[in-house]
Amino acid sequence: MNAEFTDELCTALGKAPIVKQLKKLDLSKGTLSSDGVAALVKHKKTFAHLEELVVSQNWLSSADVKQLKSAGVAKSIVSKDQRSGDDRYVSLGE
Repeated sequence: MNAEFTDELCTALGKAPIVKQLKKLDLSKGTLSSDGVAALVKHKKTFAHLEELVVSQNWLSSADVKQLKSAGVAKSIVSKDQRSGDDRYVSLGE
């Protein structure tokens, strides 16, 4: 949650063995974009066992959310309150 490097995190998590131990992955309130969605979809087998993937309050289009859901990245995708605009920022700053 609340990571400025959410896209990069998605790439790293796609290769991380520890993900197999998770039931829920919360990537909300960060800077997730289409690039991060592409990384999640690329490594969908790594994430497919997740009960829930939370991507709320990021920078995803409706097409990005649809891509996550149709790719079967997780059993449930929570994607509320997406933001728009060119300047991406986390929800909670210092």
